[in-house]
Amino acid sequence: MDKNAKFSFEIYFSNGGCIKGEDFCIDIKDDNISDKDLADLIAEDFRNLKDGQIKILKKEILSDTR
Repeated sequence: MDKNAKFSFEIYFSNGGCIKGEDFCIDIKDDNISDKDLADLIAEDFRNLKDGQIKILKKEILSDTR
């Protein structure tokens, strides 16, 4: 069964500014995912934003109902 991680996040850029997201969903392979792995996936999706700090604020794992 496919899983989704639903979470909110804040990305802080090393040169100033930030992006915030709420109730963002992303497909995951396992029943759980670390905050660091989620941050890595976000940085990959947004292309090289890893220079700053990424905070995962809340997270829940959902079964894919598609």
